[in-house]
Amino acid sequence: MNSQVLQQFVRLAGIAVICVAAVQGGASHAQVNPEIANCEEVKDESTLTQMELCGAHIGCGMVLKLQKVCAKAKGFLDRLKGALSGRDKVTNNDVFDAGAPELAPVESLQNQVSAARRAVREAASDPNHGSFSRKNSDKTSDTYYEGGLKDGNMHGAGVYINSAGGMGRGQMNAGQLQGHVQAVTRNGTIYAGEYANSSPAGQMAYQDQFGTVMAGTLRSDYKWSGVVEVTRRGGAHQKQLYDGEGKVVASGPFAGPGQTAEAPVLPQPSSAERVARGYDQRIASVRAQCTSSGASCDKGCAGAAVVGVLSVLAGKGAGADQATAVIEQCSARCDTAKSQCDEQVNALESEKAQAFAQAQAKDRADAAARQAARSPVVAPATGSTVATSPATTSGPAAAPAAAALTSSGSGAVDVTLVNRWEVRSEHKLLRVSFAAYDSTVARMKACENILTHPARPNCERNAYQYETAGLQNPYKLSQLSAGYVMPQCKYTPHSSSVPSIKQVPAEETCRSLLQMAIHEDVETSVKGIRTGTGLLGAWQSVPAITGSSTGDCSTDLSALDREARAIRARKPSLDLRASVMPDAQLGMYLAANKIRVLENSCKGRPEYAGVGSLRKSASELLQTCTMLGGGTPATCVPKLPW
Repeated sequence: MNSQVLQQFVRLAGIAVICVAAVQGGASHAQVNPEIANCEEVKDESTLTQMELCGAHIGCGMVLKLQKVCAKAKGFLDRLKGALSGRDKVTNNDVFDAGAPELAPVESLQNQVSAARRAVREAASDPNHGSFSRKNSDKTSDTYYEGGLKDGNMHGAGVYINSAGGMGRGQMNAGQLQGHVQAVTRNGTIYAGEYANSSPAGQMAYQDQFGTVMAGTLRSDYKWSGVVEVTRRGGAHQKQLYDGEGKVVASGPFAGPGQTAEAPVLPQPSSAERVARGYDQRIASVRAQCTSSGASCDKGCAGAAVVGVLSVLAGKGAGADQATAVIEQCSARCDTAKSQCDEQVNALESEKAQAFAQAQAKDRADAAARQAARSPVVAPATGSTVATSPATTSGPAAAPAAAALTSSGSGAVDVTLVNRWEVRSEHKLLRVSFAAYDSTVARMKACENILTHPARPNCERNAYQYETAGLQNPYKLSQLSAGYVMPQCKYTPHSSSVPSIKQVPAEETCRSLLQMAIHEDVETSVKGIRTGTGLLGAWQSVPAITGSSTGDCSTDLSALDREARAIRARKPSLDLRASVMPDAQLGMYLAANKIRVLENSCKGRPEYAGVGSLRKSASELLQTCTMLGGGTPATCVPKLPW
């Protein structure tokens, strides 16, 4: 056996002895992962030296033990060598530099890390400098600390290493992180910034496992607040506005490396929202005044009651009678005042409902006008076809102009988007006009003439131009395999293909998926409404329910509701399968009557907003009758089945 091989065995045996000593002797030395000694990557002279130095240091041994892969162990030891710069004594700060993830080249992150590193370096000569190793509260991991001490606790500045994988360095106070701190979690994320009582407390830079950096104000509950700058790996960055509850309320456009990102613009409330807020403030003010005056009135009556009680106790019958009369008068005044307050609040609530409905109508008209401005209508000449943009072989293709819209483009539908982050969570968030849907379909149809890639998919992506009213589509990153990271967007269509962030930026993917989700729901609604509209036209001969033709909206709807309850109350006992067709027939009968009342008695009132959904329901009832009830066009008609 040559001398070099013998020397390696001696070194490895020495490390093994250190490991045994650590197990037997408690915290005096740290255990090193024995598997590392079998790695070919660490058997060169230089790496063996670093391993020996690391094995003699508790904190370094903790980190080295976590390196389960030979290449990671080799990389950690090489970085440790660079941190030592020829020194033969390892410190926690050296281990931190060697074990922390590589920092993204983002100035805000680099500055925060430098402040924490500088605090540790400047405190190295602290006369109270020391170290300790302790079992953590979970009883399964240990922490080794080097730095300033006071009463046995971290104080001043120092570095701690956790055997479970976490590390931290920076300023401390009475055992808590306090001041400039850099913390690394066990999964490799970095927090660098201002801490108080071991929680974020101001300016913070955060780097996730994928290299994305966020910089801004982070609260103690780890929720962002105010303007936060987000920088993706590669340098693209944007500014986002957070509401303080961890929710993004506005996002600016992405800027390239070296460019200044524009500040996000907070979406302005709609006219309907402003109207509602104004009335809510007035109603709240009236209620507060009523509560205050009511309390004063009750207090006055209570005083009169006390006088009456005293008169009774004093044996003054006349005085008691007089006090009783005063109490009754006082109570009557209080009751009258409360009734007047209730009437005032009810009047404001009624005004609010009318003003809100008018403002909503205005908002929808404005949105339709903006949509029309973005989607110019080109009326083709007789016998001609709709003109399309010329196909290109590279670059995004512009969406072709839409064909002229017909009268079928009137009306609007509510869009229900499914929140993919929550189980069975749906939200009605938008209102989209038939015109916007028709122009989108026309643009998509024109894209069929483009046969080249990527011109055609770009054309189809740009065909969706629905007004989103400031709605964002946030995302989470998900790693499907090594090197393939894709966004999980909050709102998506039922079926879609999601590219990786290397192919398409996550923000662009989620914007496209939001548009596709809107189109998917709008298409279902519009087709259902148009089919239902035709059905309702054929159902005009359905007999009117008694009392539902007075011309007064509330009276007619109340009559329908009473009759519907009475009909359902006398429903015979049927099994589930046998009840499908009669239930659908009854639904058609009631729908036909209700659409008649809405059209004849309720136009211009808030109740009329239900016309669209009722038309869609008519189509769904017909499908239920024919597909599930086994009916035919002759039997699937409006009727009273019992």
